[in-house]
Amino acid sequence: MCTEKIEKNLLPKLRSYLQDYKEYKHTAKHAPRKDVRIRASDSMNITLDRICEVINDPIISEIIVDDHPYQFEEFPYNVEIDLPKYIRKIESYLEKLKSEKE
Repeated sequence: MCTEKIEKNLLPKLRSYLQDYKEYKHTAKHAPRKDVRIRASDSMNITLDRICEVINDPIISEIIVDDHPYQFEEFPYNVEIDLPKYIRKIESYLEKLKSEKE
């Protein structure tokens, strides 16, 4: 049940949110019009909130937590670095579970 929720719901959300975040960040920096940059910046922050909701899900946070005491406090400043690492951790966790079932 939990692996199905991760595979079919949470992991695709994280991948989609990461892509959206990168696009909004690029637009927020490089759009020629100020109103477009502001809207993209707002959308980037909303997407960051959605990412945080997913990584704070008990199932996901249990997989990605490490010994760093400020891991999630620093996350908003390192989204593009940390989130791909988290996605890889989740994928390797799922692969491990699948291999244990076989």
